[in-house]
Amino acid sequence: MTKIRPSVSEFAESKTFMDWCRLKGLPIIHIANERFCSPFYGRKLKELGVKRGFPDYFLPIAKHNYYGLMIEMKRKKVFKISEAQATWLSYLEEQGYATAICFGFDDAVNIIEGYMNDIKTFTMPDIGPHLCDIPVYRELLL
Repeated sequence: MTKIRPSVSEFAESKTFMDWCRLKGLPIIHIANERFCSPFYGRKLKELGVKRGFPDYFLPIAKHNYYGLMIEMKRKKVFKISEAQATWLSYLEEQGYATAICFGFDDAVNIIEGYMNDIKTFTMPDIGPHLCDIPVYRELLL
């Protein structure tokens, strides 16, 4: 009988990805929006500007007519993003940032390597139907 192995957690995928970025010397930043906290501290964080759904990683390197690269990391086999995440990704694309939804370490590395490549015809891969028909709800961004 074949055993089904659970998929690797998003934390493990992200940790491996950050280890790889450090080895490559990439100035990538993790935006820590996934924290759990008390309602009191949650209000304080909101007052300081924490926004629901903001992408997980920012690579502040301008290339290929983009101001930088924003990555939403998901664990493998979880093909779902929230409405707030879709809203942010759409908004950031409109503002000139490359955006990507990465399903695990391998996807994230492929996106970074493609983005950092100096080929003049680089385009971000199609991220599928996740963002196609989702309206941009500006109130989520406020």
